[in-house]
Amino acid sequence: MFTILLLGFLTVLNAKEFTVEVQGLFVCHTQHKYDPLHVELMEHDVVGDDLLAWSNVRPPYYWDLQGKEDEMFNIRPFLVIKHTCNGIKERVVVEFGRIRRNVFIDFGIHDLENPDFPKDMREMIKEQI
Repeated sequence: MFTILLLGFLTVLNAKEFTVEVQGLFVCHTQHKYDPLHVELMEHDVVGDDLLAWSNVRPPYYWDLQGKEDEMFNIRPFLVIKHTCNGIKERVVVEFGRIRRNVFIDFGIHDLENPDFPKDMREMIKEQI
């Protein structure tokens, strides 16, 4: 029991704070102007994923999220984008991979009607990290 407590205490002492800031603009020409778009900045964890930040945005769908997480070596953040562009409820997940430092990612403008927008966002992550 003492060993487990000691390991937990040492883990807390050695944890590093990582900051992830992301921003971008989504467009959807067919979505009703009052339909919000929901964006979540999440982080994978061993026991359940952590919600770092979230936002409900209305047209023109500009979003800016910042999240912080304490971990030993790295974090694995990801975005969850929920929208109803084209009249279809869609949930898109964009993985960042392992992050070992503070990062800022500007995703620019993405059209939700483009089926390749998640792939394009992943490419932007690779370019900026």
